[in-house]
Amino acid sequence: MDRRDALAASLLFAIALAFRLVLVKAAPYGDEAGHYAISRTLGIWSDNIDVVGDKAFDLSYWVVGRPAFAILYAPGAWFGFTAFRLEAIVVASLIPALGYVWIRNNASLGAASAAGLVLAVHPAMVVWGARVFPDSLMAALFLGGLVSGQFGRRPLSNALLLLACLAKETAIPAVAGLAAAQFFEARRLKQSTRAAIQLAVVAGCGILVCMVAYLYAGGLPGWARGGDKRLGFESALWSAWLTIPA
Repeated sequence: MDRRDALAASLLFAIALAFRLVLVKAAPYGDEAGHYAISRTLGIWSDNIDVVGDKAFDLSYWVVGRPAFAILYAPGAWFGFTAFRLEAIVVASLIPALGYVWIRNNASLGAASAAGLVLAVHPAMVVWGARVFPDSLMAALFLGGLVSGQFGRRPLSNALLLLACLAKETAIPAVAGLAAAQFFEARRLKQSTRAAIQLAVVAGCGILVCMVAYLYAGGLPGWARGGDKRLGFESALWSAWLTIPA
């Protein structure tokens, strides 16, 4: 990546940050209050939280199911909700910059800049990037993993992809798909499949964390409640998650 690319990525980050900062003082939306409690307490200093119109749910379950999300946003949450939002906005603003770098590897400066600009200013990306949900963190970590892989930083890439899976479980099939693509490409070129196997292990670790959370609370991370662990295991046995390693 040359100086022009570094400047373009930095500019996209600045534009994304400016648009999202407008909403930093917006009222908490939906699950944000719960997310704030999760990161602020990590399920240690408070066992559960009452949600208006719903029963109390176990905070520690969220931490077990999405540990990267809870832990990485904890520093902001300890300084209050505004700092919590600010940290998440900075993370979300990285997505256009990382997207640009990843796309630029196989596209012109203009095409990569246009794609990055869409990620920076599209209303859906701006609104949800200003709210603290696990999706933006997961996307930023996943893109960071892809970019690190492009630069040959395999250990860092695997670590970031694992964190993406632990931020939100929807990254698991993406990592698994990446592993499959790399495996078949390596076989076609008669090269080592070691990198693909490492990615498969990353996806497997993500699945394992989901299974632990599933058996603990009787459902995947979200608003699930506790239940019979035997019934949970029976349901999970036929889950689509287990078709990934197969």
